[in-house]
Amino acid sequence: MPLTKEHLIAELDSAHRRIAELEKSKKKHLATPEAYHALVDHSLQGLLIVQDGRIVFTNRRFSEMSGYTVEELLNAPPEKLKAGIHPEDRELVWRRTRERLDGKPVPDRYEYRALRKDGKVFWLETFSALIEYRGKPAVQSASIDITANKLSQEALHTERQKIITTIGLVPYGVVLIDRDGTYRHVNPKFIELFGYDMNEIPNGKEWFRKAFPDPEYRNEVIATWVNDFRNAPPGENKPRTFNVTCKNGKERIVNFIAVLLETGEYILTCSDITEVKQVEAALRESEQKLHSIIQGSPTPAFVIGKNHRVMYWNKALEDITGIRADDVVGTTGQWKAFYDTERPCLADILVDEGARDISQWYREKHKKSTLSEDAHEATDFFPKLGKKGKWLHFTASVIRDSRGDLVGAIETLEDITSYKRIEQEIQESEKRYRTIFENTGTATVVYGEDLIIRMANTESEKLSGYSKKEIEGEK
Repeated sequence: MPLTKEHLIAELDSAHRRIAELEKSKKKHLATPEAYHALVDHSLQGLLIVQDGRIVFTNRRFSEMSGYTVEELLNAPPEKLKAGIHPEDRELVWRRTRERLDGKPVPDRYEYRALRKDGKVFWLETFSALIEYRGKPAVQSASIDITANKLSQEALHTERQKIITTIGLVPYGVVLIDRDGTYRHVNPKFIELFGYDMNEIPNGKEWFRKAFPDPEYRNEVIATWVNDFRNAPPGENKPRTFNVTCKNGKERIVNFIAVLLETGEYILTCSDITEVKQVEAALRESEQKLHSIIQGSPTPAFVIGKNHRVMYWNKALEDITGIRADDVVGTTGQWKAFYDTERPCLADILVDEGARDISQWYREKHKKSTLSEDAHEATDFFPKLGKKGKWLHFTASVIRDSRGDLVGAIETLEDITSYKRIEQEIQESEKRYRTIFENTGTATVVYGEDLIIRMANTESEKLSGYSKKEIEGEK
């Protein structure tokens, strides 16, 4: 079994009684001095008896701790004995020794620094008592070397101070929590965020009571915390988001990340994400509105992101193309609705900021739109659509965010097949009329309301001696 500090303290507590008993035993059993010395020299404590300012008794363990031989310790004058105590602790140790000899009440157990023979500092935890030694008052002490423990404590304190300094500079709230739930430190950002300082929330119980005033919600938060760390190994973090009531009564949405340390302590970070959540909610609402507007529009339309993937494909476009939104949203397959082989749509070209490349794909069929600085439009015939193909007039425009950065493009389409057919019918009708007009066999001209000749046929040329160009436009 490893020797713990508690075991040593227990021995310190009884050391003075054992030495006294050994002294009595020595007097009674002078025939067995070897047993007495063996017991004293193998003690776990360094033993001293100080009388008249000098060491009159010591053992091998104290010799090992101090670096002096037993003989050197026993022969040391009072000045050298005092010099063996660290300057900062010297007055304390000797004052307590004098007061103990005077019968005044002084602590039995205390810690101090001593100097080894080589000048190195070591820490002692000492248990002292007033005894009678060879008929005169003396101070008996039993000590253990706690240097390693002190160095560990100092290193821990140094590291903790580094952590405290560091967390004082971070832009989010941080709490250091002892294993018993006591709040050891909160940084300025924590106080700024919640309004509570350590006097108001000295421990987790007070924090939960103030930050989560609703008992039902508080129990839910506590249960989550306990469950997260019931079997969690050190170093594992547990991010959680809760609604916290601040000192001023306002509620904030806070992201907590708690980490269990090797020491059993916790570090808890707190980030206010209220505005982020509000922006996310507004963005979701905005996206829902956009979806509703596009989806409910009677104009066929689709929206692509900067990565060319389809974000929206409305019902009107489903009807005109025969392609369902579920089959194209999230893909880059928008071209399949219009072309036999993969090629960019007008929106794709604008997303790549390649307005100058539009002519390569649409030639004389396109022009810059008057609707928007970033919009272009074109007209083309698409034989894939419908039974006999369709004429579409389509307009594409880039979409920019609040900073002006390009994030995607929208393309709207208008079925102008019926207009094109009427246009063709008018052209054919005019052609037929012109044929009839030219073949009447008589000189014929057509006047406008302003009596200006609009049309003249070949016979009128023959009769007048003027050409059609000379006749048309004259009164």
